[in-house]
Amino acid sequence: APDKAGAASAEPPSGLLIGLSILRAILSKQPMFLLRNLKQLYNLLRPAFQLHIESQKMVTALCGFLSEALAALSSIAATGGAPVVAEVSAFQHWLSEIISSGLVSSKELQVYGSLMLLQVLGAHARDAVDGHLPALGKMLQRLLKEMVSRRDAAATATPSTVGAASQTSTQAEADGTILKCIGLAIQIGAPRLEMSGETRKLYLSAMFTLIEKTDDAELLLLIVKVISAWVRAPPATPPSLSLKERVTFILKMATHFEQLPLPELHSAFLHTVLRLFSEAKEERSELLKKIEPAFMLGLRSRDAALRLSFFNLLNKRIGHAISHRLTFIISQQEWDSLSGTLWLRQATQLLLAAVDSEAALALPSSAPQLPPLRLVPLELAAHTVTASTVSAAPPAASAAAPSVSPKVASMLAAHAVFLGEWSKSNTIGGLMAPLVELLHDSSSSAFATELWVSIFPQMWNQLSATEQHKCVKPLINLLAKSYHLKQHAHNPNVIQGWLQAICACKPLPKIPAGLLKHLAKHYNAWHLAIPLLVHFAESYPEETQWYDALSELYGLLGDRDSNFAVWNRRAVHDETKYALSLEQFGSWHAAQAAYAECMNRWQAGQMALVNTPKAELSLWEEGIVRSAKALNQWELLSDYAKAWPLAQPSLLMECAWKSADWERLRSIFYSKHSLLPQSSVKMLQTYAAIHDGKLQEAEARCSEGIQSALVHWNSLPTVDVASHTPLLQTFQQFQELQESAQMLMELNNALRNGTMPELASILLTWRERLPNVWEELPAWNDLVSWRNHMFSHINNVLARVADANNSSLPSLGYQQMLWTIVRFAHVARRQQLPEACVSIIAKIQSVNTGSGPHSDLGNSFAKLREQARSCLQMPSYLAHGLHALQSADISYLPARKKAEVFQLKGELMLATAAAAAADGSAGDREAMHEGAKLISTAIQMHSDMPKAWLLWGEFCDSMHRDDYGAEPQWAERALSCYMMCSQLRHNRSASMLPRVLALLDEAEGEPTASALAQTFGRLCDGMAIWQWLPWLPQLLQGLGKYYGPYVQFLLFRMAKEYPQALYYPLRDFVSDAASARGEPPRVWMPASRQG
Repeated sequence: APDKAGAASAEPPSGLLIGLSILRAILSKQPMFLLRNLKQLYNLLRPAFQLHIESQKMVTALCGFLSEALAALSSIAATGGAPVVAEVSAFQHWLSEIISSGLVSSKELQVYGSLMLLQVLGAHARDAVDGHLPALGKMLQRLLKEMVSRRDAAATATPSTVGAASQTSTQAEADGTILKCIGLAIQIGAPRLEMSGETRKLYLSAMFTLIEKTDDAELLLLIVKVISAWVRAPPATPPSLSLKERVTFILKMATHFEQLPLPELHSAFLHTVLRLFSEAKEERSELLKKIEPAFMLGLRSRDAALRLSFFNLLNKRIGHAISHRLTFIISQQEWDSLSGTLWLRQATQLLLAAVDSEAALALPSSAPQLPPLRLVPLELAAHTVTASTVSAAPPAASAAAPSVSPKVASMLAAHAVFLGEWSKSNTIGGLMAPLVELLHDSSSSAFATELWVSIFPQMWNQLSATEQHKCVKPLINLLAKSYHLKQHAHNPNVIQGWLQAICACKPLPKIPAGLLKHLAKHYNAWHLAIPLLVHFAESYPEETQWYDALSELYGLLGDRDSNFAVWNRRAVHDETKYALSLEQFGSWHAAQAAYAECMNRWQAGQMALVNTPKAELSLWEEGIVRSAKALNQWELLSDYAKAWPLAQPSLLMECAWKSADWERLRSIFYSKHSLLPQSSVKMLQTYAAIHDGKLQEAEARCSEGIQSALVHWNSLPTVDVASHTPLLQTFQQFQELQESAQMLMELNNALRNGTMPELASILLTWRERLPNVWEELPAWNDLVSWRNHMFSHINNVLARVADANNSSLPSLGYQQMLWTIVRFAHVARRQQLPEACVSIIAKIQSVNTGSGPHSDLGNSFAKLREQARSCLQMPSYLAHGLHALQSADISYLPARKKAEVFQLKGELMLATAAAAAADGSAGDREAMHEGAKLISTAIQMHSDMPKAWLLWGEFCDSMHRDDYGAEPQWAERALSCYMMCSQLRHNRSASMLPRVLALLDEAEGEPTASALAQTFGRLCDGMAIWQWLPWLPQLLQGLGKYYGPYVQFLLFRMAKEYPQALYYPLRDFVSDAASARGEPPRVWMPASRQG
């Protein structure tokens, strides 16, 4: 911006402007007046140049006057003598000195005025401008640096001051002045490209910088115009560019102009390229080869006419034979310049252009056609429609023809006329032109892909076997090009279109398995690559590459069943198939043992397994690792990874961070991280950064990991859930890592200020946000392992900042750790993995809560319960579970939990008795009675125990069956227990109701039958009536028995609540009973109609 003096001279004195106007008027009438008064002219112009050159009005007036004055002086000098020429030259020299001083000024407006004057001087004295070229080059470089620095500063600045709007306006004016100065400098220097080497270098460098750095449409259009003149000039004609400079300019403009939303700029540049190719000369042949990418951009121009011009040039260079077209598309043309778009549009257009456009268009005989529309002739006559335009109905059908309104008849007749006119010129070209326009529409990617998929196989089938074989290798090379990765996030993309078209070819070109696997993973082409691999695996069963690729793809998609099916076909040994079957059904212990046995027998050198393929050996090893992860055997995995660090680097890193071995993790990470997925790498980096307290680095690595995971998500199928589950787990881990960093900030602030950190909200969120119960243990282990690291750190910090009044706070981390581990153990038990549950609970023994036994009753009891229930699932651990319960101090537990402990003791005793009876050992009877006593004690301590009622009922039932008739009270006790269990709605109570009815039927005629029926009737009142719905036929049969009145009362309740469910079984029962008595069936009627 101008300083104060400049600002004062922004409006020049009106006397100067009037004087210049008067001089122009005199000059137009008396040209010699100027020559006679040159000295006075110096005195007039000097203040205008020195004080008012920054004024736009003064610059305009000076340029107008000097243009006429220099023209007049030039004509006078041409006819005058040497003195006249000397005076004119002196005047021009004086102007050059004035301009030179302005070009080196630091004020943009003064530079702009000097450039305007230099442009006027150059129009009449070309030699006078040549001396300013070095200064112009330096000035151009200086202005470019200023422009770039201002743009970068504006991009990073966030103005918040009151005068931000005015500052922005002033800055925009200054930037506009700089752009004008640059444009003028280019216009002045462009025709003088034969300038000296250093100045030429400055000019060309400035042009390159402008192409890359500016987005001003006017300036870029000027650059296109200048460069167009340069590159179209013959190489030996000045101004001349070398071949390298021409190619660099064209390709740089093609690269950077494509990113700017300036249609006029695109059109101007593409017209330049089009002229170069249209005016093709021998000396340009090498240039045209090197700027082929710029030509390809014209094939996808949004200007339809311009795009067609480019395509016509390309179409002339290719033979019309289909083999020539396919060869050009597959092997000759480089599509990298169009790799960011769906260039199948251009390839499809090339194939469509091979068809004769003048041929008549006709439907094939197999195409479905609609019947012709016939109208009644009278109605047509009323609307003056000729019979030649619409098919008239035959006489026999006229009466039956439907009548239509006059408006509809007129519309149909006009449409018939249109169809008749169009049918006279229905050529293939008439169809192809709009089809191609639709093909290039930006929203028609799916249509373009479908059209390619329908056309390419037909063209491929027309090739001979030799021609097809010649195209296979170039096709493989084309699919393997790395530039296709620019489209990996698009759907559909070029690779998907190619694979879909290849799937429809007959015969299929043989694509290598490794390439298909790569395309499936990186271009979301799973649904296309897998069918091809399956076909090749069936066609070439002796080649293992197809099975390897299929197995890896199924593994990445999480499709275990298909992966196991592939290995069942490929595996050499039956032992491998057996181990795979066990793993498929979730028998992890048995599968691990089977894999280990296979590995041991191979290492022992048994003849049956000595020739095992390498891939199958790797399968055994991976199976052992998968089984160990599923069984939560991380200590075993850590020992294995440490024993073979070079073979299992990823496993070693995973074990290292879970065991808090951060030094080992750092020592192997940077050399082996390439073996892991990118998101896993970033996660490990985040783990290490958070552990080291580098929170900013952790946040950066976490953001990068999330972005990598999102890219991976986009490359997966849209509807497959199994393949997305690991990524969802990864996102949850990244979320918790971000929350961990937030907790570390809170803890650091607490340590610094000596206050208690605010962690309650995050810890509560962690409790509520857990994996699903059905998710496998490795996912749980990842989450729990990191949380335990954080809980330990929390506990250490709280121990430092807690005071005597908050004695419970130091154990907060331990309590959270205990709750999380117990929940983890519960999930392991629910997944039928009791060994894992026991090993998880064993780790809790080393957790010191830091307080007395009453610190966390809920977690302690939950740990004891999970331990006992896990032991129930393992006969060899029954004594261990019973010992744990007996040694536990339950005096501080509430009544219900005490009762549950006694119930668990009873269950363990009953399970011990059942195991002893199965082994034929003595003492099973005493153990069973002891277990029954414990369960009875549990019921007495707390009656709301459905599982205890069920166990006690099963014991009483077994005693009733074993000692039938000896003690009839066992049946009543069993019935009471079963019905109490049903009242409390245990999940197994529904299966006990048939046994209740069976006990009632068995007691018929017994002395205890009446007491049993009364017990049944008394306890039915407390049961939900819907529980009896599945047993309606049995209840109806009981109506005629000794407990029938109680069943009748039960059915009355059911009729009120579920009449529809009762109606049909009751009707069938009444009908069958009447038929048994020999009575005819009766039809129900209202009471008013009876009698």
